[in-house]
Formats: sequence, structure tokens, C-alpha cells
Amino acid sequence: MKKVLLLIIMCVFSIAEVGATPDPYSESTRFSAELIRCDSTENIWLKENNQIKRIRLVAYDAESGPIDREINEFVCSTLESSTIELEYVSSEVDEYNRIPAFVFVNGELLQNILIKKGYGQVNNVTAKYNYLDQLCDTQVTAISANLGIWQYPNIQEKYCNSGIKLAKSAASPSEKQKTTDKKDLKHLKYMIFMNSGIVLLLLIIKTK
Repeated sequence: MKKVLLLIIMCVFSIAEVGATPDPYSESTRFSAELIRCDSTENIWLKENNQIKRIRLVAYDAESGPIDREINEFVCSTLESSTIELEYVSSEVDEYNRIPAFVFVNGELLQNILIKKGYGQVNNVTAKYNYLDQLCDTQVTAISANLGIWQYPNIQEKYCNSGIKLAKSAASPSEKQKTTDKKDLKHLKYMIFMNSGIVLLLLIIKTK
């Protein structure tokens, strides 16, 4: 009798496991999705399970700067031409109604691709997510090569602590223009001074 009862219990658990639905908010569970709209790294809408969701890229920060357009165009074009999968990390949406997730394109982690190109850094980390070690290792490569955002003036790591001394950033176009304007103003003042001196000298000679 005990053996029969044990067999029944095992069968019940087996059926329950077969019929179980994957937790959509558990990392390592991936769900196929398709792109609905992409305007930037902050504005990505994907369709998953017949629901349109606005996605926030987990553990990623694009850093606002001169290459914003380049980054956004890359993200959107990559999503348009790739097979997309999602790994959710939470069911809670942020203030912009975005659900946090890791995004995979053709099997590769999109956040890792972006950080590798210097198109952002690891940030906005609120839990010990999967892939954090991988993302920080990738960030070392981008910093060492002085790629993308790592050329921004006064840029600093916000989550990872690679210990790499950031390369001195090249002056931005606006800073270069300011330097040129200062040189032009200095030259103009010198020319005015010289011309004034010549005029004064001519006046003195004429009065004699």
C-alpha cells in the first residue's frame, strides 16, 4: 500500500513539473520577442507573448554626450536585423513604464555588445544580476582602448572598479572652437595694439 501511495505522489509531482509555466521574471529564462519600435537605448518597444512592452536595458547606462546619435542608431539597427530574446529580472516597471530585462540579439547579450564598443557603461545596478562580471570584464577592454564614451571629459566608472587610469580625453569640438576663439581674440588685441602704436608714432613724427 505504501509503495502504491508513493508511486501516486511521484506521478503527481511529475505531471506538475511537466505542466509548469516558466517564471517570466526569472533570469536565465529567455523569451522570443520582436521589435515594434526603437527610437533610442531608452525607448525600445518589443512584442513578447502578444504583449507590447517598453524595455529598460538592465545594468546599462548610455551616458549622454556627443555620440548619442551614433549609439542610438546602432542599437535600433541591430534590433531591426536580429533575432531577439528577453530575460526579465523583475516584474516591476520604472517611472517610465519600462520593464527591466537583459536583451539578446542573435544569441549575444546586447548590453555586452554596447559596452564592448564603448557605447555605454555598467550602471543602474539594483541587484546582483547575472552577467555583471562579464560586463565589467568587457568594460575593461573598452576603457583600455579609449573607445566611445571613454573619450568624454571627466568620465568615470559608476559601478565597475577596474582600477584603470582613464586616458586624458581629447577636446570636444566645442572646446576646440573655444580655444580657437581665444587665440583669434588675442591676435586681434595684438594687432590693435600694434596699429595704435604705429598711428601714435606717425602723429609724433608729424608734429615735429
